[in-house]
Amino acid sequence: MLLVNNGRETADVTVQLAALGVPCAARGSCRARDLWEHKDLGAVAGPTFAARALTPHASMFVVVNSSSHERVRWPE
Repeated sequence: MLLVNNGRETADVTVQLAALGVPCAARGSCRARDLWEHKDLGAVAGPTFAARALTPHASMFVVVNSSSHERVRWPE
């Protein structure tokens, strides 16, 4: 998912994982990886994911799945 801050001030950008059809959101067993920074973000607790303190017009590209070894599956 691509999270973008289109505002004029630094802000948290939050997304509801269930709304995106992320199956691990219902089980509470999601893991996240920042693709641009090439780093694991660890476990995602709760039904949402937030990109914290994105500066104006910045973005974060993240893959969320149930384990770091699971293939990413995009909803059709």
